[in-house]
This record gives sequence, structure tokens and C-alpha cells, in this order.
Amino acid sequence: MNINSVRITQQKITFSILFLIFIFPCTISKADGLFSVQGNTLSVPFLNFQGQNYLAEFSVLSLNQLQLNSAVPRDGQAVYGDGTQVDASLNFTMQRISSDGQLYNAAVTHQHDNIFSIDTISLVDETVSARGELVESTLVNEVSQSQFDLLVSLHNIQKGTNIDVKAINDVQVYSVIYETIDPAGSLIQASALIALPTDTQKTYPLLAYQHGTEVSRADAPSQNINDLPTLGFAASGYVVVSADFIGLGESALLHPYVHAHSLAAAVIDALRSARILVAEKGISLNNQLFLVGYSEGGYATMAAHREIQRNYSQEFTVTASAPMAGPYDLSGTMLDQFLGDAPLPSPFYIPYILLSYNQVYGFTDNLSDFFQSPYDQTISSLYDGNHSGSEIDDVIPEKRQLYTQALFDELGSEQNSRLKVALLENDIFRWAPDAPMFLFHCIEDDKVPYQNTQVAFDHFQSIDATQVQLFAIDDPVLNQAGAHNECAIPLLLNGKSLFDSMLQ
Repeated sequence: MNINSVRITQQKITFSILFLIFIFPCTISKADGLFSVQGNTLSVPFLNFQGQNYLAEFSVLSLNQLQLNSAVPRDGQAVYGDGTQVDASLNFTMQRISSDGQLYNAAVTHQHDNIFSIDTISLVDETVSARGELVESTLVNEVSQSQFDLLVSLHNIQKGTNIDVKAINDVQVYSVIYETIDPAGSLIQASALIALPTDTQKTYPLLAYQHGTEVSRADAPSQNINDLPTLGFAASGYVVVSADFIGLGESALLHPYVHAHSLAAAVIDALRSARILVAEKGISLNNQLFLVGYSEGGYATMAAHREIQRNYSQEFTVTASAPMAGPYDLSGTMLDQFLGDAPLPSPFYIPYILLSYNQVYGFTDNLSDFFQSPYDQTISSLYDGNHSGSEIDDVIPEKRQLYTQALFDELGSEQNSRLKVALLENDIFRWAPDAPMFLFHCIEDDKVPYQNTQVAFDHFQSIDATQVQLFAIDDPVLNQAGAHNECAIPLLLNGKSLFDSMLQ
């Protein structure tokens, strides 16, 4: 296909819009593109013309004009959705352009040669009546106050911890299937664990607990009927929903790891399903909503808080959130960790990001662009939902033997490649929370550097978001080897104490 051909021109895609809106990257599939503000360029991964997909690169000429620079035929297909379809007149509509966590659609018209205009742009309406619908609920556990207290005692003995939480009510635990959306906005079923206090004479706050990084579907909350954080909050008088996230639990896809919009959507729809379940069981909710999570769950907590505040404030009001030890600064702190000389503490994190982002943003059809042989042929099989993170760590080599030099060069360059733009788009701290937010992080975290939280807090301070509080944990007992894992329960307990003080 010739760069100057009319067909390629079509690819000038609605990403000019991205520039209009100060765009970063956008989800592939039904809305496909990455915009670099610094480079003033637009990349469209799946532009389909006459049955052929192309990877197209554009320059932004003005606020509503794009010029096609190159178009490369590709064999791959969009994992989510259908890509962007170009009609016979070389016009097309992009339906999911992502900019700073918001989604836009835009209509693009071919003008002449390789020049296109952006005619309209608007926020995407993700209202789908089935979102949050409770498909199935199964009672999987019933825990009395005395049984919960025994569970805590056994955990303290086995783990050498000193958790001091006493149950104030019995709990019923349900495994549920509910409707949510994938990165293209299409309906998909996901699973969650919901724990309810059993006393129907009281009213309860609603709490969403977001779990940390998991690769194995069997390690998701819905597969663990004795999930301690879920039970702990529920035994303390909260209605708790713990979403598995897309790709974990009963979902068969690759989990879109640290993909902000997917995580937020899964949490919001899980909250909706919880409201349906409690109504069916005769449980009353008050008007309070708390969000808490650790590691990827801390990231998901911040993403869900932002999404609710921006787009679902008429349906939900966040009382407070407590994001903990999350990789909020993907394009800065986490990228620096990858590029540094030190071995990665959890090597399976980076392939997880590359594989999931490649499915969402369509960077390449060839994993050899990222991974050296033979790992380019085998790495995907390790993320099939049947392996744990530790199992993956045991079989992949150190980073200089796993990744291509081209990947290091790309990520270390001053130029903003599509992958770097995607990381920037999924940084989750550039906004201003209206409700209280409690940031927790152990300062010697060995896996997710504390600097992620400091960068986020510094930003919130710079915009006078005084409702955000920082809890930098410097307890020497916690800040030892394995601090990331060891800090999880103590920090969750600290967050719970703050939430308890706010209960109505």
C-alpha cells in the first residue's frame, strides 16, 4: 500500500481529536490510536480498509487536521472489538479515544491526498443497561463471629502476625457472576466475591476491596471463600465486594494488567451487582461508599475513585478511598525501575504489562519485538491463567536475557513511542479527588517503589488537593526483606481504622 494512496489516507483517523483534547493513547479495537503530545504524532494500530488492517502513523498539522506519514499492513487482528473501519469515501469514526482517562469518539473525513479533518468529537457514553447486572449468585460460605475470630487466630499463628480484629456480626459469602465491559466497551461477564453481614435490622456501608496482582485465575477472590480482607471488613459491619477483575476468576481472557479503565469499570459494575444482591437478601445500605486496595488493587482503587467522580457521581458518592502501595507512576517510577541496573524484584510484572497492553493497544503482531528467542514463542503460555507469579519468576531469565535491546532502547529514549505513551496514559494520579483519599505505602517496599506514592502525593499537593493524606510507613518491623508482601495486612488494618472512624 502506498503512503500517498487514498486508502492509506483513510488512516488519518480521528486521533487529531486526541490532540484537540490533549490526548495520550487510546484503546484499540473500536477506538484505536495513540497520540504523543510531545512528538505531535498519532499512531493508529488497526485501521481496516477493504479487509486489510494497517498500522498507521500521522502527524498533527493543526487542531483538526492530520497528515498520514506511513501505513504498514499487518496480519494481526484487534483482540477487543473490530478495529476502525474505513468506508469507500475514506471516512471513518473512532469510538474510543482515550485521553487522561476519559474516552471520546470522533468522526473523521478525508479531505485530499493524505490530509483528513476531524469533524466532531464527544465523550463516549458507556451507558449499557446490562452493566452491573447480577447474572448468578451462589452462597459459598457462612462465617459466624466465633469462626472468624478463630480464622484470625490461626492466621496469626501461621504467619507470625498480630492482627487484632474482632467480628461484630456473622457473615454470608457469595460468589457472583456479573456483567461488565471489556477494553472495547463490549459486554463481558466477570466474577467477584461479595460478603454480607447477616443482620437485616441494621444498615451498612458499601466497601469495594481491590486485590493485589494475581496471574492465576484460581487465586482471585471468588475462588477463595476465606479471603481474609473480604471477611475482615464484612465481619466488621461492611457490605464488601471484591472484584476478580477481567481475566481472573471465572473470566477466560488475559487480565488487562494495570489498565486503568478496565479496572475501574470492573469495580463499578461489581458495586452495582452488590447493590442488587443485598436488595435480594433484604440487607439495607446507608449512603456511604469506601474503596480500598493494595498493590495493583491500590492502583485499581485510585482508578475507580477517579472514574466514579468523573462519570458516575450521580450514581455513587465516594465517602473515602485508601489506595495502598500501587504503581500509580507507570511512566516514571516503574519505568525507571525497569531500566535500572538492579534485578527486578518481581520479574513477571513487566511481561504481564507488555502482553496485556499489546492486546489493548495493538503495538505489534510479533512478540519478538519485545522478547528474545525462545521466550518470544513461549512467554504467552505462562500467562494462561494457570500459573502463579512465583511460578513465572522461576522460569524466566533476568531482564537482559529476556527482553530485546530494541525494547530497552525504545523505553530509554527521549522519544515517546506508543508503548511509552500508553504508560503515560495509564498513570493514575493526574486529577483532583473531591473525597478524602488516604495514601499508604511502606517506604522500603521492595516490589512497588514508595516513590510511586510520593509522586502521586506531590501532584495532589501541587493542585491543593488537601483532602489527600499521605501515610508513609517507616516502621522498621515492616520495612525489611519482603516489605511489599509483609505490609499488606497491617496497612489494610490502618485504612480500616480510618474508615471505621467515619462510619455513620
